[in-house]
Amino acid sequence: MSQYLLKQKLRVRGKSGIVHVVDVVCINGEKFVYIDLNKERIMEVLSKFITCIDAGLKAYVRANRTLSDLAIEIIEKVGGILDIVKTH
Repeated sequence: MSQYLLKQKLRVRGKSGIVHVVDVVCINGEKFVYIDLNKERIMEVLSKFITCIDAGLKAYVRANRTLSDLAIEIIEKVGGILDIVKTH
């Protein structure tokens, strides 16, 4: 599924008043903050997680099996979609 997603940039003002610019994917008309645990550094992941909370957005989290526990924690906190991908 994830190989066909179209990412786009979204500017959104959070509850804190901060304007965030974040990658999102749109699925069935709903926007999700795109988080790729396989490719992003932990600080980027944390920043996007905080953006989800501040802006009231759900997350679309890509992860491999070894990172699935962290991905599940993110989804449990902010809601969203978990995409477990195979790594070669």
